[in-house]
Amino acid sequence: NQSGDDLKLEVDWRNKDHEGGEAYDIGIIKNGNQRYVEVKSTYHATKCSARVSRNEWSLMRSAGNRYRIFCVYNAGKQEDVRIAKIKDPAAQLFSGKLMLRELHFQL
Repeated sequence: NQSGDDLKLEVDWRNKDHEGGEAYDIGIIKNGNQRYVEVKSTYHATKCSARVSRNEWSLMRSAGNRYRIFCVYNAGKQEDVRIAKIKDPAAQLFSGKLMLRELHFQL
């Protein structure tokens, strides 16, 4: 448990101005520990289905529990916005807690 005086926090918003093809949207370094956040959004209240790029999937697997997906529900409806945080989505997919909707192969 650290006081605010001891906390060192850096935030790197990778896609602030436009989608740049990065493997994550926001990088957070808290006391030297790197975390990655990918933000997916939907206008729906309960369904968040999103495409995951090859770069995102690769980092998701290698970063493990340092990778998060934030699903923003009711995007654009400020009073009803809800955010679900998915920790270590690759592990959740392999354990069956997160469901794969489609899979595309490039041959």
